[in-house]
Amino acid sequence: FVSPGLRSKKVLLTASGKCKLYDFVSVENAKEWTELIWNENVPFQWMPPEFLLLETISAAGDVWSFGVLLWEIFSYGIGI
Repeated sequence: FVSPGLRSKKVLLTASGKCKLYDFVSVENAKEWTELIWNENVPFQWMPPEFLLLETISAAGDVWSFGVLLWEIFSYGIGI
């Protein structure tokens, strides 16, 4: 399973400072993944390279999106 669309817009903070994901979707195959990405209008910054290169989608794409999310957090959103 992979989870398309992981980005800061889908992370909420609780009063105690915990991060919670909302609208979390996991998919089993590349066709579902592709449809969700295009239907949600995910900005290209969060799209993993294999998606942009039309290669096989894998859990590595989640790692890419999480890395972009971390960059956004530690840079205070500058440069995204």
